[in-house]
Amino acid sequence: MILHAPLNVASIMSATVKGLNWAGYNAFGLSYPGADNHVHTASRWEMFYKFPSLLARADLVHWHYDSSCFSRFTDDKWLKFFDTPGIVEWHGSDIRDPELEADTNRYYRKALDEGYEYKEDAQKAWKAQKRFERLGFYTLVNTPALRRHIHTDVFFYLNRRIFLRDFNMSGQVNEVPSILFAPSKPIVKGAKWVYKAVDLLRRSYKFHFEVLTNLSRHEVLRAMQKADIVLDQFVLGDIGMVSIEAMAMGKPVVCFIKDDLKETYKDSPIVQVHPETLAGGIEKLLRSREMREARGIAGRIYAGRYYSIENQINELVRIYEITIGNKLNSRRNNYGMETGAIGYKLGRRP
Repeated sequence: MILHAPLNVASIMSATVKGLNWAGYNAFGLSYPGADNHVHTASRWEMFYKFPSLLARADLVHWHYDSSCFSRFTDDKWLKFFDTPGIVEWHGSDIRDPELEADTNRYYRKALDEGYEYKEDAQKAWKAQKRFERLGFYTLVNTPALRRHIHTDVFFYLNRRIFLRDFNMSGQVNEVPSILFAPSKPIVKGAKWVYKAVDLLRRSYKFHFEVLTNLSRHEVLRAMQKADIVLDQFVLGDIGMVSIEAMAMGKPVVCFIKDDLKETYKDSPIVQVHPETLAGGIEKLLRSREMREARGIAGRIYAGRYYSIENQINELVRIYEITIGNKLNSRRNNYGMETGAIGYKLGRRP
């Protein structure tokens, strides 16, 4: 059994668990309340007794974010006791070094001075990575923007994930275009740039503009189905889960991609802008329904190819098998047994 814990960040855990079970593998997700389907939600006290019993039966633990089931001290004691093969997947603010990020992104540096909502700290990021290094966990990175923040030369890479079959393609749905913006963190998302661009465009174009705050993920996704254009973020310079989920629905997306990531996303149908050019990017889509439809169709294909768990399952299983095999080899060496690589194959349900 593959155990996922303890935080269902952006529903990546639930998509991964669902994808593994869909492919015939045995996976279980354990997260705090607020998570969506396909994972078991538990209070901190439930975590206290559920986590050890699940860990005892796990072939591998896939850890999400620098968080804990009960406390870091207690979690680490259990992880050391069972010596379960493990992977830690970093998601962004848990390991982002603010000074390192600001060196290549002046919009991020400015946001830090304006009350940037995430408490990112270089020392905290270093300690988080050292914690899992001491536990013998392998590192998994899910976006190219985080590679420069990893303190180890050896890590796995796998894109962020959605379960594509959960997303219906709705495309363009309104005669008067509807623009959606869901700033979970207004400064992080670059809300000031969005409002400035919208005010400018209202002088020349007719459209609806909807801002979503303090809503659940399911409520945001329902609203996204009724939108024609989706705005993601305009500070971090990388696509977020909003872009990925909107593309899966066939929606054209506008997003800020910083210069050192443009090559990574050169084939993406996302309308790439800088904060100062945001109005121009939105304007291109407002002027042409055909462009909106074309970008939406291309987005659905792009999301399926690069971000669906269905299309990434074999690579994920390969990562798991390498991790488990290496742990087994390490144990053999520690016990003075005959060395030699163990090839491990993750079993599927009949």
